[in-house]
Amino acid sequence: MYIHSLDADADRLLLYFKLAPGSETIDSNNVNWTVICQSDSGDATEFADGDFSSSTDMEGNDDSARELIAGETYQLILQLQECRPEPSTDHIFIISVQDGGVHMKIYNIQTKLMKVRS
Repeated sequence: MYIHSLDADADRLLLYFKLAPGSETIDSNNVNWTVICQSDSGDATEFADGDFSSSTDMEGNDDSARELIAGETYQLILQLQECRPEPSTDHIFIISVQDGGVHMKIYNIQTKLMKVRS
């Protein structure tokens, strides 16, 4: 998983991902993401979330990503109404699969590019 870029308005992230080798094919509607962060004032927790149904293959063909297949690489634009990225902040990023597992990363936002760390 690699968060490639941050758009100029800081409300969208471009995520590149692929399933682990040996994974079963997954319906993209059954995969969800959540970003958890502190509010700008620091006194509340905010959430942004969505599913992977708008994933595309690397050429941007959305029909090919209705089912996510191990070994294929996909891209997804995460629309963030809350938890907009700001430099030098930490956010929690969670991916969950219905009837499957959960993957969580904490990412630190750099000035121009997001690097995911464990």
